[in-house]
Amino acid sequence: GLCLTSLGLTATRVMAPALFYLLFAIPLPNLVQAGLSQDLQLLSSTLGVWPLKAIGLSVFQEGNVIDLGGYSLQVVDACSGLRYIFPLMSFGYLIAFLYQGAMWKRVFLFLSTVPIAIFMNALRISAIGVTVNWWGIEMAEGLVHDLEGWVVFLGCTLLLMLEVWLLNFVGRAGRLNWDYIGLPKGAITRDYKAKSAPQIAALMLAALLAAVMTTGVIENRKEIVPAHTPLAMFPLTLSDWRGQLQTLDPAIAAELKLSDYWLADYARKAGEPAVNLYVAYYDSQRAGVITHTPASCIPGGGWRIESKDVKAVAMEAGTLNVSRILARRGKDAILVYYWFDQRGRNLTESYAVKAYLLVDSLTKGRTDGSLIRLVTAVGEHETLDAAEQRLQAFLKVARPAVQSHLPAGAR
Repeated sequence: GLCLTSLGLTATRVMAPALFYLLFAIPLPNLVQAGLSQDLQLLSSTLGVWPLKAIGLSVFQEGNVIDLGGYSLQVVDACSGLRYIFPLMSFGYLIAFLYQGAMWKRVFLFLSTVPIAIFMNALRISAIGVTVNWWGIEMAEGLVHDLEGWVVFLGCTLLLMLEVWLLNFVGRAGRLNWDYIGLPKGAITRDYKAKSAPQIAALMLAALLAAVMTTGVIENRKEIVPAHTPLAMFPLTLSDWRGQLQTLDPAIAAELKLSDYWLADYARKAGEPAVNLYVAYYDSQRAGVITHTPASCIPGGGWRIESKDVKAVAMEAGTLNVSRILARRGKDAILVYYWFDQRGRNLTESYAVKAYLLVDSLTKGRTDGSLIRLVTAVGEHETLDAAEQRLQAFLKVARPAVQSHLPAGAR
């Protein structure tokens, strides 16, 4: 808009590639980035294990965990490959713009940056596995680990330039025209009528005023953080269910950025699979805080999601819609119920959570919310219906207790 107003249509058209290039500086929404990161973690782990097996190393993969026998490597968010993909895509866009050749070659150059980044990230994981196996876990930590990242990205750019060279042998040869980086020669504002000094001053004043007013609204907006009963006071006895307290690994808890949480296994009788109850509470979901949905996290543990749907569970007062997942890992199977309790709404999808989060932050000044998840194993000699009935029986006695520990307004 500023370019059209200040320079005119012709100049804006000439500058369009550079303006589009600025889009690569805009980070993806947290929800989209988290989903992509989970998928890429699993893909990178799988691809990274293949070379290790090919050279004869004893390796076992379980989701994002690679077991080398004496050492275990966990492919975390930072190793998913997203840190390579976005910078390499921006560099690939620049190379494709500078390349003088067939359009399909330019498109191919840009699109190929994604598989190059994924392949090189998987190769990095393989290299870490080899060096850890030879010289110890220190090779996956600290300065050496960081330097490996820079070397891999340099390798990505070299592969892209090699691709440019190889494309010259397909069809008509092309070349990189570095003159495109500079400003074009000749007038590019011929269709533009210069504005007077008062008009320019008024335009700049209006833009400055809009920026100041927007900043003021955002900074002065106060967030309401309602009080809640600490989840540490959650009961370990629920009717005939007896619980055993569990704790999250401190590193995982820090990654989740939880305000409060509860984790415990509940069982009615010996020999029956327990029901794991996890309540994650956030008093604020701003500044990069995102609720990690089980649908994204379960595959990271090596589980294969067999089915996912929404199930209406009959409660004493009405029904409760929950997301239902059946997952398998080898001969083992688990049944998962979960839902999001978000300021008076029970939601089953992450995108709905984000949509209402935006609405409520503007209209109510609140971004608090929680995730409630129930998991039970499907016993070796029991039916899926039996596991389903166990989850529903526990849900009916646990939900009132969960609600009593959430902010009153969230119900």
